[in-house]
Amino acid sequence: MYLDRTGRDARALQFWHALGLWKVAIIAEGVLRRARDNPANRAAAGVPTDEVIDSLVARAIAVADAAGLG
Repeated sequence: MYLDRTGRDARALQFWHALGLWKVAIIAEGVLRRARDNPANRAAAGVPTDEVIDSLVARAIAVADAAGLG
C-alpha cells in the first residue's frame, strides 16, 4: 500500500530492512562479547546466543540478495 501510494521502489525498503538486521546483529554481538568478557555484564533476561546472531546475519544477507543488493 505504501509503495503504491508513494511510487517508491520496494528495493529501497529492502535495503533499509537488510541494514537494520545487520545493525541489530552487530549490537547483539557486542552484548554477547561484553557478557563473555565479564559475566557481571549479563542481563537478567540473558544474552543473545551465537545462533541468534548467525540467524540475524543470514536473514540480512537473504533480504539483501532477494533485493539484488548482494
